[in-house]
Amino acid sequence: MPESELFEIAESQQGYFTFQQAVTAGFSDKNHAYHVKSGDWVKVFRGIYRLAKYPVGEREELVLWFLWSRNRSNVPQGVYSHYTALDLYELSDYMPSKLHMTVPMGFRRMAKIPEVLVLHREQLQANEIVMQQGYKITTPLKTLIDVLNDGVLAEDLLVQAVQDAKKKRLITKHAIETNKRCPAKIAERLLKIMEEPTTLPLPPEGWNVKFALLAKECGINESLDRAMESVEEFYQKAVVKNFLSDVLLP
Repeated sequence: MPESELFEIAESQQGYFTFQQAVTAGFSDKNHAYHVKSGDWVKVFRGIYRLAKYPVGEREELVLWFLWSRNRSNVPQGVYSHYTALDLYELSDYMPSKLHMTVPMGFRRMAKIPEVLVLHREQLQANEIVMQQGYKITTPLKTLIDVLNDGVLAEDLLVQAVQDAKKKRLITKHAIETNKRCPAKIAERLLKIMEEPTTLPLPPEGWNVKFALLAKECGINESLDRAMESVEEFYQKAVVKNFLSDVLLP
């Protein structure tokens, strides 16, 4: 049945599909306006639709612009990269205002490139791409290589991104050293940042009092002075630092 085949396609793309995919599923190439008018489909962009009753997903715009990048054979060409990939992997606190996408060198569009997109041109290798739910993204290592090569990200955010990737085990020294497409200077920089010790920020004034009072409220039966001493000892442990940052500190 066309409906079930189209649903299977749309399900892998967070509810989105192209006109060509609908035709492949068995729908007539002349009735797409009818399905929009009947409320079954929602036209999102030229040649791109969404099942009206499909649950709203996270970051649906990634699927939309991925499908936008398709070539004449209806094959998407774009791969999210650079700062968008950095954001998706949650590496550093940098929040890009636009979507960064890498497309092949010969990528062409007759219409104007949407303002939300920043296109980078490179012929990516298969081992530099990861498939997500309805879109593609560069691998963590390729993402960091691109960001370092771009030379735009502030040094503190760059260091944070590399150390976050190391902490999450998304990159390894071996992968960097054996990557033949990684420029020598970039590889050297990545390895140097990975070797730098992770330093904890200095606690703000009064943080231990705040924590000790909370501890007493939670039923920890120690004197206020002893509770403050205990917290002072534990502060250098990452788990306590994260707890303080997320729960207590402004």
